[in-house]
Amino acid sequence: MGRNLLILTAALALIAPAPAAADSLVFVKDGEVWISHADGAGARAVTRAPNNWAWPSVADDGTIVAAGGAQRVNAGGTDSDGAGEIYRLDQAGRQLGPPVATPGSNSSPACPTYSPTSLRVSPDGRQVVYDAFHCDYQYPFLEDLATGHFGSFATDYARPQWLDATHVLITHIGTTFGNASFAVYDTVSGTGHGPSADPYMDDYQATAARDGSRVAVLEDDAPDFLDGVARHADIRIYSTAGGDVTNPVERCTLTLDPARISRFITASPAFSPDGARLMWAQDDGIHTAPTANLDNCAAVQDTLLIAGGAYPFFGTAAATDAPPPGPTPTPPPAPPTCCAVPAAFTLASPTTRARLSRTGRLSISVTASAKGALRATGTVKVAKRTIRFRAARAALAAGRHATVALTLSKRDARRVLAALRHRRLTASITLSATAASGAHAVKRLKVKLAR
Repeated sequence: MGRNLLILTAALALIAPAPAAADSLVFVKDGEVWISHADGAGARAVTRAPNNWAWPSVADDGTIVAAGGAQRVNAGGTDSDGAGEIYRLDQAGRQLGPPVATPGSNSSPACPTYSPTSLRVSPDGRQVVYDAFHCDYQYPFLEDLATGHFGSFATDYARPQWLDATHVLITHIGTTFGNASFAVYDTVSGTGHGPSADPYMDDYQATAARDGSRVAVLEDDAPDFLDGVARHADIRIYSTAGGDVTNPVERCTLTLDPARISRFITASPAFSPDGARLMWAQDDGIHTAPTANLDNCAAVQDTLLIAGGAYPFFGTAAATDAPPPGPTPTPPPAPPTCCAVPAAFTLASPTTRARLSRTGRLSISVTASAKGALRATGTVKVAKRTIRFRAARAALAAGRHATVALTLSKRDARRVLAALRHRRLTASITLSATAASGAHAVKRLKVKLAR
């Protein structure tokens, strides 16, 4: 029966016009959340009440998830700069359940925390990922929408984007030399990997098609990704073999005018699910370029699709044509106990000099103010070569000393030990720790090496 049904379907396709692709585009325009068909047709407002709307995305069932919420001072004295909560809406604009708090729902002088950026809902609608400047550093967060429980899951990476229900594309931030410009993080195993770096620009925003066939990296050389002035900007577009986004092949480059993107963090590049179209936001609205045929880069041309639009996102669910009823957003809840601002978390190390063993082992002493987990990375420069230690991890207990041991490969150990016979070398060590409360601490060391 299944085979006959397949044959009948194929026969009908020969005599009936192909249905329109069941894709949708959500974005923000005039301060409201909008939805349209994937080509921008049939655009209409979903919301009809100001709420600092930002970063809408859509789950596979058509549920729209966006950041929103008013600026306010909470009862406990913490404050919010607006758009600090997560709202779930149907395509008619009806709010689905109460708003969900994020780290941006709380802020205090001891732990400055801002509203989430790069907010994206998982395909099944159960979780979200986003960035947040939390206490002293920018982190990507994973949050369960049912419980409101959130936690950070990587350091030195940001701009998370779902590839499927358990894998997230994350983009490297900060110094790019020797690091992957983007990587794939597995939310189940808690591991990730990525391709080689391209140190051409200082800042990246990577996105990938849901089928894995395309990757695009928007890059600029602004000194500050929040509001720095860039001299150069472009979008590099890659194809992949077998849908493996960690093995991309660069195909085309789309040069952008950085003067027309005043805040690169809000560019929000996004592919259509099949990788045939790429969209991003500039100051004048949402731009698009066809990316189905990367053998002809001259055809990858930038055109303005939606004037005044921002934060574009493609979904696989069809956009309905029903007009919205114009709901009023429910006020955000008081910050939940699971997500209160954690107590201060400090990390200290007395290590300023250390002996490198003959096997390339370097031991660092660490003390933390609370229980947590530590990750240590490091480099040492020999002539013009930057040599990296293998990352190391250690468990932390409140007020107790812990030792973390970084190691070099055998070849690198021989190279560094030989150099130490003739000159002084200093290792640059970064200690990144996460407390059980979710608070973070980062400490950077300069360690003089001895044989």
